[in-house]
Amino acid sequence: MKTIIPNEYWTGIGLLENECPWLVPEAIRRLEEIDMSNMTVLEFGAGGSTLFFARRAKNVISIENEIIWYEKITHALFDKNIKNVKMHWWSMATETAKIDKHYDLILIDNAGDRKPVMDLVSKLDLTGTIVIIDNYADYHIISTGGRVEFFDDEHWNGKGTMIIYN
Repeated sequence: MKTIIPNEYWTGIGLLENECPWLVPEAIRRLEEIDMSNMTVLEFGAGGSTLFFARRAKNVISIENEIIWYEKITHALFDKNIKNVKMHWWSMATETAKIDKHYDLILIDNAGDRKPVMDLVSKLDLTGTIVIIDNYADYHIISTGGRVEFFDDEHWNGKGTMIIYN
């Protein structure tokens, strides 16, 4: 299933409606090549990516730190009858999400301070896990020595999208 990427993707407009992650387009195309049908995805930062993964993966656990966005995505999932996503609001995530197992793919694209997320993810067993970090800056601590791809874009806030294959 090919994702429709709006012409002005970097603005974020139209991404939710098109079930498109807010990532650099080349990174999205790379993700489309991955068979996710048996994967469990953990994402920090809900949005078009939540719908993108829900259509491709077996299960999605999405943690959102902005309550208005959390509610918007929860309603979109309900309206589209998507049932393989568990939404968590960040303030209650540590109590409800039980983020302590192995995930096949992890997306880090949350707003605000990423240090708590990076600390949490760095404690997980990342063997065989694909980790995607948007606006990656200097977040190289999530690699266990696997292959890393960088997708930079002149329109992007930060450097771009990084995909790590652990």
